[in-house]
Formats: sequence, C-alpha cells, structure tokens
Amino acid sequence: MYTFNSFVDKNKFDRFVSSCETASFFSYSVRKMIKEVDKRFRAYLTGIEDDNGDLVAAAILLYMPCKRIKTMRISYGPVLDYSNNVLLESFLLEIEKFSRCLKIDVIEIEPPFVIKKYDNKLNVIYENATDIVPLFEKVGYSYLGLEDLGGNYQLRRTSVIDLGASEDELFKRFSSSKRTSITKNDKYYKIRIVEGTKDDLKYLVKYRNQLSEKKDFFVEPLSYYENYYELANREHKAKVVKIVLNVDDAIGNLNDDLDILKRKTLSAREKELNSLNSQIESLEKRMDELRIYKDENSCVGDYVIGCAFRVYCKDTMVNLFAHVDKTLFNIGASNVLVYNMMLDAKNSGYKYNDLYGLPNPFDKDSLDYSVGVFKLDFGGDVIEYIGVFKKVLNKNRYKLFNFLCSMRNKLNIK
Repeated sequence: MYTFNSFVDKNKFDRFVSSCETASFFSYSVRKMIKEVDKRFRAYLTGIEDDNGDLVAAAILLYMPCKRIKTMRISYGPVLDYSNNVLLESFLLEIEKFSRCLKIDVIEIEPPFVIKKYDNKLNVIYENATDIVPLFEKVGYSYLGLEDLGGNYQLRRTSVIDLGASEDELFKRFSSSKRTSITKNDKYYKIRIVEGTKDDLKYLVKYRNQLSEKKDFFVEPLSYYENYYELANREHKAKVVKIVLNVDDAIGNLNDDLDILKRKTLSAREKELNSLNSQIESLEKRMDELRIYKDENSCVGDYVIGCAFRVYCKDTMVNLFAHVDKTLFNIGASNVLVYNMMLDAKNSGYKYNDLYGLPNPFDKDSLDYSVGVFKLDFGGDVIEYIGVFKKVLNKNRYKLFNFLCSMRNKLNIK
C-alpha cells in the first residue's frame, strides 16, 4: 500500500509540501540545504509514496554524526494527513527502520500538529479534536508533554497575524502602547526601514552578539546567515532590512516639541502644569539618552541601529531574525520594524505574518514573558503545536551517556 523513499527528489518533495496546509517554510527542502552547509550535519528528504508513486507524506531527517549520542531530529514534520492513522504509523515505523540502519541512538519528532489556537487575549478559538499521542505511544514514543523545553527544541507556540484586514483595522488591533510608540516615531524619531543586501547581515550579527552578551546564547558566524539568505532567496524569497535613525534629526524634533511645551507652561493653569512638566521631563530624558548614544557611537547622519532578515513562503512572511541596539529600547524601533514588515507583506499580497516563535504567554514568571507580550500586542493569534515525541533506540548507550553526564555535572558543581 505504501512505499518508503529515503531519497526523495527535491522538486517532488517541495511540490508535496506546498500542497499541505500544515507545512511551513521550515518544512521545505531548503532547510536541508541550509543545515548541510554546516558540514557537521547530515539530512535526508524522506517520504511515503502510494501505489501510483505519488508522495502522501514527507519529512526532513536531520542528525549530527559526530555526536556521541546520535539523535535523529524531525522538526516541522512529518508533513502528512494526521487523521490518517495507518499512514502516520507506517511512516513512523519506516523512519525507525531507516534510523536503525544509520545506527541512530534516539529519534525526536516535533510534528507541525496544531492542538489549539487562541486570540491575542488568550481566549481559545480552536481546539483540535484529533489526539495523536496514543498512536505515537503505540509505536514506542514517549510524549514529553505540554511544557516548554529548552535546548534545541522549537518553541511550541507562535503568533500569526492575519493580513486580510485593512491597514487601519490592523493598526487598531495593536495594543495602545504599540499605537502610541508608532505615533511617536512619526512625530519624533522618524526611524526608517530600508531594504538592504546580504552585506548588511553584518549588522544583524553585530546586534545579535550584543543581545547574546546579556542572554548568553550562541551566535552563528556571519557566513551562516549569508548562506541562509542566499539559499532562502534562491528557493523562495528573502529580504534583509536595516533600521536607520538620524540621531541629530531626532534630537532636533524632540527639542522643537520641548520648546512648545515650555512656552505652554508660561500661560498654563495650575492643574495643567503637572501634565506639561511630566511631558517635558520625558522629552528631556529621551534627548539625553540620544545625545549619550550619539557620543558613544560617533553617529553622523543616518546610523544603522538594527537589522532584520525575513523570508516569504507560500502565503506567509516569517520574521526570522531581528535585532535592534538594546541601548535604544526606549524609542520603540522594534515596533516600527514589525509594523513596517507587516505592511510590506500585506502590500506584496501575502495573507499572513508569522512572528516566528512565542514564549509561553501563560507563564508570567518566565524570563522571556515580556517577549511574548511584545509579540501578542500586535494583535495576532496564538498557534500552539503539540510538542516533542521521543524514542530511544539504543537504550544501554543512552543510559550510560546520561549517567556519565550526571556524574560530570555533580563533579563540576563540587
């Protein structure tokens, strides 16, 4: 009935993925190419074909041969009809056979299977009636649950904005703080989003490194992002944009408004003075911050304060990487960036804007909770995926490795 193919033709693979509603940019063959530029990785385009030789399921299998514990990872896959239990079970068993031939120790799968959708107020608007956990458990997988996992796992949620509404309607869906921030930019900062080139990815790495110093995460070398851009742009569509600020102009705009406010205080009633003085204090603070930034960075004219890299696939634009100078967080450059990208996607005919990854919006104690709030304030829906399934193929080796790791950690603690 079904035949497993471990070397599916790239074009055939992508045609099938394009036909599936659950697929995303990360499900396409370009992800295999991006990973294999790094010689440490091996990847396979696999699938299940019916009696006519047509693909009915597809998945990118990825692992690192150099690792002590060889883990076959399937994220954003398999892509198939998850209501077809026979097909899903068949594919899982074939993936296991193929992995055993490669002497894989562990298989980890993160299916693109949506279990719930919420509006940006976190009200449930959709719940999937299909439960795929029992079938995975039937063939020996453990379900790692609904908790967010660290390490190399994907975030279980993302925020997706429906671009079908008018520009005014989209703006009205923003939180009041987002609307205020964007309005202030139009008045004072006049931050511009300028399309760049591959060469401008140096700014992305610059500000990504800056953030990594604070949050301690690994930043790939510039060549990684350059290859990523070239491959994504060749297979689909990609853009690099720069976030540009003229610091002198911004200071001048703030100063002009400051003069107006100070003149108002001369004739203001007493009950108006508190509000005016508060506005004056805020503007003076912003001006001081910008003057310090100008001196520290020797800004002359237009200055690049951030960079973003986005991809366009099927009907969706994905905000893949974006970083802004963290010392300028008060001027709302990130809000201007996301709004601009959203409108660019809408005006280019795309239906959705995926903000790509959302920390758990229900966990207010999370260190990344504010990132989730930032994204939800743009009015998108929350898409929640099922998470991770894991099957250990070489149990003795896996247990030994974990034992040695725990012993090493105890010795390091001491």
